[in-house]
Amino acid sequence: MRIVLTRPLVALDVETHDKVGTDLARIVELGFHILYPDNRPPKKYVTFVNPEVPISTEVSELHGILDSDVAAAPTFKQLAANLAHGFSNCDFCGYNVKFDLAIIKKEMDRASVRWSYEDAYLLDGLRLWQVVKPRSLSHAVQEWLKREPSEAHRALGDATDALEVATALVDQFDLLPNTVKELHELCFPKDRNSLDAAGKLVWLAEKPAITFGKHRGKTLDNVPKDYLEWMVGSDFPDDVKLIIKSTLEGNMPTKKKAGVQS
Repeated sequence: MRIVLTRPLVALDVETHDKVGTDLARIVELGFHILYPDNRPPKKYVTFVNPEVPISTEVSELHGILDSDVAAAPTFKQLAANLAHGFSNCDFCGYNVKFDLAIIKKEMDRASVRWSYEDAYLLDGLRLWQVVKPRSLSHAVQEWLKREPSEAHRALGDATDALEVATALVDQFDLLPNTVKELHELCFPKDRNSLDAAGKLVWLAEKPAITFGKHRGKTLDNVPKDYLEWMVGSDFPDDVKLIIKSTLEGNMPTKKKAGVQS
């Protein structure tokens, strides 16, 4: 390995209970592989984690982890102190690793365990791929159209090149769908847990919860009335405002009322 280590390098990944963003996600599995700068052998560890909330069916279909798998597992709070100690004075590796670290940080906060990764150096496979294989429109034209950009950084030239790149990819890869709707859903998959198109509200414990701002992670019945009134009067999408108005009128939606399958 050409990489020179000056302190332990922790390669890690987490699996979560649902696609609800880093602030609301609960860990259901944690695995890590540690390389050391001295002659110590590498260390590997993996464990299920009881998230104390149900795992969504959609996410279970992705990672294969069921509620029954984690029922007898330790909670994150039970693991937090040891993890905080082991994840100190080290660097981290992963694929989009900031996402995993942000989830771990939020779990540490919920467990009231002080921990930070701010002083760590991050080795990220996704970012390295982007560095060695740039993905600007000009690079895409060269890669997929085998020519130079028609008029780089000018509006019409870039628009035309973008269209040709997209159509070339669909033509060259049979696994891609061929309708704009299906391609949109592939590029921008909607989280089934979201109540609105922008993802401002998600289901949490069968109730709508806010995903942003100072009340992030709170269900609407725990958000101050004046904040909800501010949302109604602010520049939020109409579908969000409709849900907030219903809540203010004493008719907060629930999964049961909405007929949403868990």
